[in-house]
Formats: sequence, C-alpha cells, structure tokens
Amino acid sequence: MAETEWEKISHLKITGPVNSGDISYIKEKCLSTIEIMDLSNAEFYDLDAYAFHEFKRLRMIVLPDGLENIAPFAFANCKNLSTVTLPNSITNIGESAFEHCTSLENINLPDKLTAIGEKAFKDTKISELKFPTHGLKIGEEAFYGCLFQHINIKNATEIGDYAFQNCINLEQVEIAGDLTKIQEGTFSGCISLNEINLPGTISQLSAGALSECKNLKKILIYSSKPPVIGNEALPVDLKLTIYVKSDSYSAYKAHKTWGTYKLKNIKK
Repeated sequence: MAETEWEKISHLKITGPVNSGDISYIKEKCLSTIEIMDLSNAEFYDLDAYAFHEFKRLRMIVLPDGLENIAPFAFANCKNLSTVTLPNSITNIGESAFEHCTSLENINLPDKLTAIGEKAFKDTKISELKFPTHGLKIGEEAFYGCLFQHINIKNATEIGDYAFQNCINLEQVEIAGDLTKIQEGTFSGCISLNEINLPGTISQLSAGALSECKNLKKILIYSSKPPVIGNEALPVDLKLTIYVKSDSYSAYKAHKTWGTYKLKNIKK
C-alpha cells in the first residue's frame, strides 16, 4: 500500500495471526489517523508494552478473544479513546495501561481478571465499574482520580497504596472478601465519601488511608478486633460514627483511637 493510502485510513479491521512487528508497523503508518480499530478476529495472546501508546485519534478498539495480557502503557495517553472492548480471556492489565486516557468513561472488566497494575486507569473518567468476584490484586494508584460514585469490591486480595486517591465523586465504598489491610492513602482525598463498609478480615488501616475524607460520616467494620490505625488514617472529625458488631463494641470503646469516635452497633 502506498504511503499516501496509509495516511487516509481511519477505520482498520485486522484478521488472522498478528505479531508485535505488525502492530509496530501499524503504529508507524497510522499513529495520527486511526480512529476505530477492530481486532476481534485477530489472533494474538499478549499485547506488547506501548503497543498503541499515544495514538492521537484512536477512539474505539475491540480486542480479540484469547488475549490474556495487556502490557504496561499499551494505551497510555490515547486522549480520545472512549470505547474499549476487552475479551473475557484477559487476566492481567499492566502498569499504566490506560493512564491518561482522559475520554475513557466506561470499561468492562472480565471475570478472569486477577491483576490490575499500578496507575492502570489513572486519570481516566471512568464513573462506573463492576469488579470481578474472585481474588483481585489492585495496584498502587490504579484508579487515581477516577469519577466513581460507588464501588463494590467483592473479593480483593490486595488494594495498593493510593489506589482510589482523589476520586472526588466517590460517595460509598463496599469491600467484602478476605482483604486484611487498607493501604496507605488508599481513599485519601475522596472528599465526597460519606460511607465505607469494611469486612471482618480487616486488621489494619494504614497511614492516611481515609485522610481528607471530610464528608465521611459512617464506617461499618465487621472485624471483632479493632484494626490497627496508622498515622492520620481517619479524618479528624468527631461527627464520624463507627458501626461495629455488638459483641465487639466494648473492645472498640476501650481502644485509644476508635473509642474517641461515636460508636453504634451494626443492625442485623
């Protein structure tokens, strides 16, 4: 195909086997022109780092079934990317894979997904997301600055430092499963957050975990033993009410930090 013909391509559909050299060639020829890319009938299992990094006009991409890994920075800085279709085969989304995709508002997370890398969706406009129901590792700053109003994480094995920092629209958080620690700064700066539910496995709230959550009014904790609290883990607001199980009320009341807040029993 002549060079001038490549420059006219805005919609591209690829079928059959694809390798990293093919992707690099497409990037070389179409970085500034491609708007829609359909890879649903292509055949590859891994997407290389920086594969579609900074595609200037790309706004829609469909990835093929069988793809298991999206490598670091694969779609980073695709400012116009608004629609991404991920196959159910995806198990890993790498570091900064969609970082600074500032037009991205929604994405489906496959049920087989087990890991979301650090900064994977940082500074996107994702406002609604359904998390997988099995064990999931969420990396540091993975959803920093996203626009969620509500998140329900049913079974995370780890949520990294600052994973949801500065999600300024976030109002409610529900966490279930076997998570043991809320890491440093995980929800810091979530200024609209008013309620968070924590599972019975939580044993620690690390430094700054909920700092600057100035509208936080309600924490439900199902842990029988009061979790260890790091420096400035909770907002400095005695209007905050802590809801605990009735059989652990006395332990929280006697705690030097938890006991300074208003305590109530969780209603059955």
